[in-house]
Amino acid sequence: MNNNTIIIFLFFIISIPFSFSQSESNDQLNSIIGDWSLDLTPENKTDNVSAIMHIESVENHVINGFFYSEYSSIQSSSINTQTGKIHVSFVTNDNSGVYNTTFYIEDDKLYGTTHSVGRNFLSVWVGEKSK
Repeated sequence: MNNNTIIIFLFFIISIPFSFSQSESNDQLNSIIGDWSLDLTPENKTDNVSAIMHIESVENHVINGFFYSEYSSIQSSSINTQTGKIHVSFVTNDNSGVYNTTFYIEDDKLYGTTHSVGRNFLSVWVGEKSK
């Protein structure tokens, strides 16, 4: 084998794990697509304060959809998978102001927080995919 053939062969061998990792990562990211039912008061099992989140698509580490109501579209989203978990952040707004939301997925559940700047609260919530 000449040097060019060896270099091409080594490049091919080295790139195989990266292509599998990328495919696996895309499958993980696609797992958050769908409708999610969010329990906004997970610490209190006597009430049922809930919301919805609809994730329409995931593309280039950006999610599209809405949070709480169909009139509150997800904006300025970002996804980070550096730790092996999917972490997502985004912004929504309504008449009272801006909401900053973050969540991560673990064991098919979302664990998140939503901070309302205008209403001065931080909500901790847990979400499950709607069936």
